Amino acid sequence: MAASKKLRVLVVDEDPLTLRGIVASLKDMKHCRVCGAAGSVRAARALFDKEGVEFLVMEFPLPGGDGLALIHDFLSAQPAAHVVVIVKADDLAVLKRLLAAGAHAVVSRSDAPGAFSEAFVAAMDGGLFLSAHANQAMLASMAHRRKGTRTGDAALLSEREFAVFSGVAERRGPKAIAASLGISVKTVEAHKQSIKCKLRIETAAELQRRAERWASV
Repeated sequence: MAASKKLRVLVVDEDPLTLRGIVASLKDMKHCRVCGAAGSVRAARALFDKEGVEFLVMEFPLPGGDGLALIHDFLSAQPAAHVVVIVKADDLAVLKRLLAAGAHAVVSRSDAPGAFSEAFVAAMDGGLFLSAHANQAMLASMAHRRKGTRTGDAALLSEREFAVFSGVAERRGPKAIAASLGISVKTVEAHKQSIKCKLRIETAAELQRRAERWASV
């Protein structure tokens, strides 16, 4: 990277204190410039084209929206861009989906402060990075799944089904899920039916229980 080049960075996090902390950390990095900070998917999308964002730093999951779709759409618009994700909880299915969506680095809120800087630099250089804490969580999750102590529900779903499933786990209604994903209520219900078929679920109550159980693991 040329010495004079500064990446335009967008930070997305629902917690104002965490958001300010990330912005402050990035200001200490000479190769980047924070051009925007947002607390939701909707606000982040509004800043994409306006600010010419080249680097996305975001938490996952995000409130009221599909973080996976946000990554996908951002990289579709900016194929050479970089993405660092900060996860609230480590789960094998989530980590795999984030990497599959195009995230260059994943760190956990439980990691030491230096992990974020390492992740940012690795992503900026075009590499892949999984923090020590997230890596250990992934290995532990894989071991637990092999022993049958954790369900693999999330791994069976498509990205959009997974977004709907996550919305159900958060007890959001069909209208709220539809609004956050930019789809119709009818489409949400169709995804729910597909999820029930894949997971061999008969009722809406059982779907709710399965979604909440997955989210709590």
